[in-house]
Amino acid sequence: MTNTYVLLHAFAERCADWSYDHRQVDDRQITASRSIPQGSQTLELGLIWKRRSWRVHLTVTTAFFLSDEAPGEGMGRSTMQFSTRPSMLDPQWPNEWHYLQGTNPEPIVQNLAEVYEQTLGPHLKVVSSLPGLVHFMLEAYQQGMFLEPRASRSFDKALKLTQFLGPGAREEAQVALRVRAQVLGITPWDDLFK
Repeated sequence: MTNTYVLLHAFAERCADWSYDHRQVDDRQITASRSIPQGSQTLELGLIWKRRSWRVHLTVTTAFFLSDEAPGEGMGRSTMQFSTRPSMLDPQWPNEWHYLQGTNPEPIVQNLAEVYEQTLGPHLKVVSSLPGLVHFMLEAYQQGMFLEPRASRSFDKALKLTQFLGPGAREEAQVALRVRAQVLGITPWDDLFK
C-alpha cells in the first residue's frame, strides 16, 4: 500500500464526514459528490507528479440543473457550474500542496481538512441554493473567485439562473447582479446585446 493510496483513502473518509454520498477513488484522484436542491456539489482532490513530489489540488464545483432545457441537448447545456479552489476564495491558502513520496500523509490530510472546514465548506453552504448563489455574487464575489476564462462568464451564468427564482425576486436579482458587475468593472455578455 503506497502513501498516496493512504492519503487518498484518508481524505475520502473525511469526505464521508462532510456528507458526500458518492465517492470515487482512483490512483491519482478522489471525486466526491452530494445532492443539493436543484443540483449537486462535487469535491475533487487531484495528485500530479512533478519534480520528485506530488502536487495536491482541491477543487469544488456547485452545479445547478436547468429544467427548461430539452433533454438530449447535452449535459453542458443543462447545467450551470461554478468551480473554485481554496486560494481563489482565500489567499492565505496555497494554489497547491506538495507531498513527498514516502512521507506520512496524515499531516497533509489534516491540513486539507482544515482548508475544507474553514474555507470550502462555508462557501459550499452559501452557494448550495439559487438564492444563496445570487447572494454570494452580490456580497462576496470578486474577480477570479471562479475558474472561468473571464469574470463576465460567472455573471452570465448567475443571470441565467435568476429565471428560476420567484417573479419578484427574479427581476430584483437581475438588476442587482448587473449593478454589482458594473461596480466590479465587468460587462456580462448578455448586456452587450441590450
